[in-house]
Amino acid sequence: MARPEEQSIIALSATAIAVAFGTLLAYGVSRYRILSDTRMFQLLVLRMIPPIVVAAPLTLYYSVLQLMDTAFGLIIVYFITSLPYAVWMTKSFIDEVPREMEQAAEILGASRWQTIREIIFPLIRSGVVATFLFILILTWSEYLLSFILSKVDVVTLPVQLSKYEGSTEGRVYGHQAALAVGITFPLIVIGIFIRKHLVRGFTFGMVKR
Repeated sequence: MARPEEQSIIALSATAIAVAFGTLLAYGVSRYRILSDTRMFQLLVLRMIPPIVVAAPLTLYYSVLQLMDTAFGLIIVYFITSLPYAVWMTKSFIDEVPREMEQAAEILGASRWQTIREIIFPLIRSGVVATFLFILILTWSEYLLSFILSKVDVVTLPVQLSKYEGSTEGRVYGHQAALAVGITFPLIVIGIFIRKHLVRGFTFGMVKR
C-alpha cells in the first residue's frame, strides 16, 4: 500500500537535490563554460531517452547493488533523470543576471560563494522556485520507473493508482478517482502558495536588457 508521506519524501528529496546540484552546475556553465554547447545538448538528450530503454540494465544494476524496492533507489533515479531539466532551466535564469553585478561584488571583497548566495540566488530565486515545482510535478507523477524498481516495500501513489482492480468487479473506478484527486491536491496547494514566484519565474528574462 502506498504511503503519502513516503511519496512526499521521495519526490521532495529527489527534487531538492536535483535543483541544488543543477543550480550550481548551471552557474558553472553560464559563467565558466565548464560544459560546451554540445555537452549541454547531450545532457538534454539523455533526458529524452524513453525510460523503457534503460529499464532492463537499471533493474540489473539495482539488483546487484540491493537498491530494488527502496526509497533511496528511487531518489537516485529521479535525481539523475531530473538533473538535465534543472541545469537547463536555471541556466536560462542565471544568463539574465548581469555579470557587472558579480564584478562589483568581487571588487568590494566578496568571495565567490558570497556572491552566489547574496547576489545571484536572490535574483534567480523565483526561477529556482519555478524549476522546483516543474521537477516536483515530474517526479510526483512518474510511473514507469517506480513500477519497475518498486514492488512491495516502496509503492508510489501513481503505481498504487493502477492496482485498484478487483477479481470480480474489474477496475474500481471510485477508488481510482479518489486517489487521483488526492495525488493532484498537494501540487495544487503548493502552486497556490508559491504562485507569486511562479509568475516571476516563468516571465524572467522576457524583457531584454
